[in-house]
Amino acid sequence: MTFVSNEVDLTSVEIKPSGATVLGLARKAKLPLDSSCLEGTCGSCRVTVLEAPPELEPPHDVERDTLAERQMRADERLGCQMVACPGLKVKIPVYD
Repeated sequence: MTFVSNEVDLTSVEIKPSGATVLGLARKAKLPLDSSCLEGTCGSCRVTVLEAPPELEPPHDVERDTLAERQMRADERLGCQMVACPGLKVKIPVYD
């Protein structure tokens, strides 16, 4: 999977272990993806999905509820809840 920030590819990472979350892989690659609760309720690990392969799982109940409560866009997901898969490309938000 690939991480992007400000439209520039930051890094492509191998998905190990299988079932790893986007947040877990970002941390492993030392990328600046915010997080707080790790349960899918705070929304701080929000990423924008730029490329979604067919095997990307849809949001589960907790993530779907948080996305709705925080009025996130349809292309936004929570890094702590989204399981990474080959071909996935996400944008990490940049905060000044």
